[in-house]
Amino acid sequence: MQPEKSPPAPDNFLAVACDQSLLNDEDAQTLHHFAKSHSLGSSEAALQTGMLKPIEVEIVEAFTSPTDLAPGYELKDVLGHGALGIVFRAHQSRLQRDVAIKSIIESRIALQNVIARFEQEGTAIGRLKHPNIVRAYDSGCHNDRLYLVMELVEGNDLRKKLASGPLDSKTSLWILRQTALGLAHAKSHDIIHRDIKPGNLLLTNAPAGFDLPPGIPLVKIADFGLAQLNATEDSELDQTQLTLAGTTIGTPMYSAPEQLSGEPIDHRVDIYALGATLFHMLSGATPFAVGKLTKIFSAKANGTPPRMELLPKNLDPAILDLMLDLMQPDPAKRVADYQDLVARIDTILHPGSAAPHGPGATRLRSDGQGVRQPFALRDWSSKHLNSLRLVSMIILAAVLCVVVISQPRLLRIAAAPSLVPDGWEEALFDGRTLNGFQSPDGLWLATNDKEGGSVLMGEGSILRPLPIPPIPDADGSFGFGCRVGMDLTTAEQCEVHFGFTNSSLSDCERYIVRYNRDSVSFGTGSGPNGEYSRLSREIAVMEGDPETPTYAQIKIELHNAQWFVFFNGELLGDAAVTQGGNNTILEFLTRRGKANFESPSIYRLAQNRVQPE
Repeated sequence: MQPEKSPPAPDNFLAVACDQSLLNDEDAQTLHHFAKSHSLGSSEAALQTGMLKPIEVEIVEAFTSPTDLAPGYELKDVLGHGALGIVFRAHQSRLQRDVAIKSIIESRIALQNVIARFEQEGTAIGRLKHPNIVRAYDSGCHNDRLYLVMELVEGNDLRKKLASGPLDSKTSLWILRQTALGLAHAKSHDIIHRDIKPGNLLLTNAPAGFDLPPGIPLVKIADFGLAQLNATEDSELDQTQLTLAGTTIGTPMYSAPEQLSGEPIDHRVDIYALGATLFHMLSGATPFAVGKLTKIFSAKANGTPPRMELLPKNLDPAILDLMLDLMQPDPAKRVADYQDLVARIDTILHPGSAAPHGPGATRLRSDGQGVRQPFALRDWSSKHLNSLRLVSMIILAAVLCVVVISQPRLLRIAAAPSLVPDGWEEALFDGRTLNGFQSPDGLWLATNDKEGGSVLMGEGSILRPLPIPPIPDADGSFGFGCRVGMDLTTAEQCEVHFGFTNSSLSDCERYIVRYNRDSVSFGTGSGPNGEYSRLSREIAVMEGDPETPTYAQIKIELHNAQWFVFFNGELLGDAAVTQGGNNTILEFLTRRGKANFESPSIYRLAQNRVQPE
């Protein structure tokens, strides 16, 4: 009696299908026998038998050669797929990071304008860099497959979050605010999204050091595939109407009336969509009943109000008024711009505070939140004797630190910073004048950027002595930190110098954060133009169009006798205090062009403890 033969081993395609949990072992064996008996390849057999859908076959084929979709990236997982494309999780070995890669489904490439729409998305987000917008890293075509490499956002979209019910007013307003800030940045680059809806707003955890209230997610705007780029002389793509056959641009439930009727549009279609999204967040339902598209079109064209009965009974009237102003059928009656929108949101979120309409009151960009500046600059020359004592204490701590850490192996500490901001913060720029700044070298102005925010703009260098935080009421160790936003408008490089005291010594040693269009690093130097010695790793910060302005937030913190430097919330490096003195001067410096410095401030650090609500 012959021994029973073992079943033939499935080929690579079937093995991958099992690894992706699209087939079980029994189904794989059945499909293998069918393919062999009918002289078919496994993928064709899967389609003929219906055991795999066409998009599932395409996913399996991608993972049979996981490094072939996009050179330099290895596919790891599937993040999702839709009518036109698949989004993969992939790893880029060169920069040792995980990314998201979007690729068009092969069967959809022949559809009208699909390739143009895909290329449009890459063109749109490639021009943008904002913490509330998913960033593009790379794009290309390999083996006749188009791909777009994007920032990987861990988390779910707002649509999935709303599936479990409406959100509270505070969370809804913070999500609305962040989305408005991202869209304002897009508008400053002449880009209209045209498909704002809960499914295109990704929610993730904010990175360390990112100023958001507890429990509020960080918003990332995704899917610029329908974005409208204002026409330029050298861009035919900008003028392309990306309307797929038989469809309407955007998502009708959230689209403005003029968008549905085919009339000329501007950024106010995105403002309307923000109102519809706010309605959904507050009510847990869409503004209009789901039904035939003709009914939705008619309701919007006739100015029919959304389903007001679904909103919370105790909704703040100011929020209701804001939502209705955003959803005005007539664009001329709608909220006109993002600066007004953010100002109104701030007034609701911070009742009793001064309306943030004045210069320097509301930052319409930077870290995605806007930064209020409630503290006026103060005269520290004849008051606050306790602060003078603090200076002496810091000097003494620095001297003791130099003695203790004289051995090179002790120049760095492995522990995370033990001090946290305790609520005291002082603005270093009033948004209107150069009051408090010294020794400008070159041209420096207090002005507004493209998005209406007050910025310190200059070319050259300028100094800012620091006020010393008052001694906190509680006992224990404390220190201070400084934060500033930097935007490389035309400059090739800008720097923040710190850790020195004597402004008359141009060659005195200081610490330096050096930021350019390719990278950021932390080091030391002798004076503004002395030799730079890097202390930290170098972080790549941008790949793409060199004409695109880049914005970043820098934080510098002194924890007892240790400096910590953060770039966009990520720890860039740390170093022990080795300079004498009380480290009370900042210097802003630009090279080969102008840069903007936004919302510089000093804040106090104290022992980590539970903060009051």
